[in-house]
Amino acid sequence: MPKQESMTLLLRLTVTSVLVATLLAAPTAADGSRWSVNLKVGESTIDGEITPDPGDLAVYIPSWAFDGNSTSVGLAVGYELHRYLQIEAGYHDLGTHEGQSDRCPVCSSSLLPTHRREFSFTGFSLVLLPKWPVTERLVLYAKVGAFNWSSDVTDHFSPGSLADPSETDLMTGVGARIGTERGVGVRFEYEKSALHDDLSLGASWQF
Repeated sequence: MPKQESMTLLLRLTVTSVLVATLLAAPTAADGSRWSVNLKVGESTIDGEITPDPGDLAVYIPSWAFDGNSTSVGLAVGYELHRYLQIEAGYHDLGTHEGQSDRCPVCSSSLLPTHRREFSFTGFSLVLLPKWPVTERLVLYAKVGAFNWSSDVTDHFSPGSLADPSETDLMTGVGARIGTERGVGVRFEYEKSALHDDLSLGASWQF
């Protein structure tokens, strides 16, 4: 199955899972549901290669290699379906990362010096959070769902970009929240997708 089709299937399965979980947990949610707003700051790492899809462009599109860190920020809104299950939608700014290629972006020659571009990555996520309340003030959780990301490219060789990479990937993660059951708390979190790793610290408000 082509990667684009598999990612579309992943997104559909995630949305379906969220809807099913919402319906199953509806009676419980009516009694004890609550919303949460979460802000975080962390460090994102992108390590690997990305090959943009040229689409209708009849030109050579190089692969870009990444190996670096950048400051990340994020905002997420969650809804508790059950004491042990929450859904969460989030926005992620993974910062700016430098991509390198030994190919010219408008030709197939490899005789030119290493070419560099600055990639600013952002994305949206929709995830399920299974939770384990260890104590009244400590909750451990995992997360699994879909992460749709895109990039804005600044070309050091010529203005603009021939192709800005974008994709939908599986996102997983683990974390811990320390704080009152209703009110302000602190979240420590690690997230991972095919694109990135992100380690963050944030504030969480449950109401």
